[in-house]
This record gives sequence, C-alpha cells and structure tokens, in this order.
Amino acid sequence: EARNSSLKKPQNYENRTPSATITTLPWQDASTGFHSPVFQMSPPPFSNIMLNIDVLAFKPNQFLNDAMTALNSGVFGPVDNFRQTLGTVYELEEHEAFHNSLVDWDRQVGDATAMTNPHSVLMEPIYEAVNNPSSNIVGSIRAVVSWDFYMTNLLPKGVRDIMVVLRNTCNQSFSYNLIGNSAYYMGSGDFHNSEYDNMEYIAKFYNKMDND
Repeated sequence: EARNSSLKKPQNYENRTPSATITTLPWQDASTGFHSPVFQMSPPPFSNIMLNIDVLAFKPNQFLNDAMTALNSGVFGPVDNFRQTLGTVYELEEHEAFHNSLVDWDRQVGDATAMTNPHSVLMEPIYEAVNNPSSNIVGSIRAVVSWDFYMTNLLPKGVRDIMVVLRNTCNQSFSYNLIGNSAYYMGSGDFHNSEYDNMEYIAKFYNKMDND
C-alpha cells in the first residue's frame, strides 16, 4: 500500500455516483445513442488529442456509420479532401514525399498533387463475435485509402498500360492511367477512350473482396 500524507481524498468522495450509465458495449451510449471513441491510430498521432475523440461527432463519419450499420458490411465514403488531418498523424511534406515515391512525376499529366489524388475512408465493422456478421456491431476499423497506392504494382508483366476509371455511388468518378508499376492520376471524371468500350471490364470492389 502506498502512503503519502500529501494525497487527500476529494470532498464527498464516498458519496460520489457515476454521472452516466456505463454499458457493457463501449459502442453504445444510453443517453446519446452511438458513440465511437478512437482507441488506436497508426501511425501514432503527434498529439494525444486524437485519442478517445468521438469520430461520430463529424457528419461524414455519421453517414458512414449509418451505411455500415444498415448494410452490415464495410463501406467506402466519398472521395474527399483530408487536409484536416494534416499535423495530426503526418506533415504535408511527408504526405507529398509518400505519393511522389509512387510515380515518375516527369510523366504525370496535369497538376495532380498528393492532396488532389483521390482518397476515401473505409469503415469496416467489428462484431461482438469474431467474424460473425449476425452478432452485434461493437466497433469499427477506419482506414484512409489512397487509390494511387492501391493501384501501384497492379499490372502483371506483359501488359502495356490500361485506363482505370473509379466510380462510386456518390456520383463521383476519377481516372488513372496504369503504366508499368505506376498509377498516373488523370483527374476527376471519366477519361477513357470510348472507341474501346467493347473491351470494358467492370469489377466491383466489395464483390472481389467477398469472393476472395
């Protein structure tokens, strides 16, 4: 037992009662509905202000959480600007250097930068019973997906180059030209050559994940 005469109990210590109901599931809050405090981040944030922050306090995350809960499945959010995360887990220079390492910028078309490159948030449910979608959702894993990184080193040997158009159900589309091991961002919109429509192949992201 540690003894220190300088430490004193706060007044009315014995009479204190919890100010809120603590449920068995941290995902639930009896007073305000769902809440989702950040438990862990990678890379570690520069400041602990990000830890335990309620991500559902931000409307885009509320939208994703509602979709994930309704579909009982992982979901992607719309492509968005993530400048608000600068200074929390990375600096602007670090972000630029990461994307610069993925492509030969001498061949990059347009004025694409690391921040204009499409990024999406993936929210994947965590179930009370591991890998059991019929059990309660008790949390989520969130990840920011950089689509140029996702498509890097994607082409097999012998394939010259292809045009990839990303589309989502948020009425957004973005085009990449895959050459060798690099994915060159062409800009917002569908820039494929319509003369080759007969060679189009459509792959739904989550169908591929589920089948694998």
